[in-house]
Amino acid sequence: MAWRRLVVGTGASVAPVSHAETDCLQAVSVEGTIREAIATRTPLALVYGGDRGPVRTVHPQVLFLTAAGEACVDCYQVAGYSSSGGLPDWRCFGVGEIERVEVTGGSFGPAPGLNLDASKYADVLAHV
Repeated sequence: MAWRRLVVGTGASVAPVSHAETDCLQAVSVEGTIREAIATRTPLALVYGGDRGPVRTVHPQVLFLTAAGEACVDCYQVAGYSSSGGLPDWRCFGVGEIERVEVTGGSFGPAPGLNLDASKYADVLAHV
């Protein structure tokens, strides 16, 4: 039986995903899904904040806490919705603002320009 993970960040239920007949859904935490994607270097599809639908395809690089204690993930966005255009490029997402996240197929490595010595990474939770 194949598993396909779909996480709904703020909702109480899992949204349906059309797939082959044996696919199952498993709700897990957004942060847990991000940690898994970083550890396995697997791309994510996510819906962020007020987007309400447009999907972004990202390569999560660093999960960290800001100085204010907010969990954020720096990603290299390679496809999908972007209000600022210019892909691929770096994007920082507040974990609490991610409404849906799904592990997708494929793999990735460290993104161009990744600097784990950057001052904002004083409290790293996970990184590639």
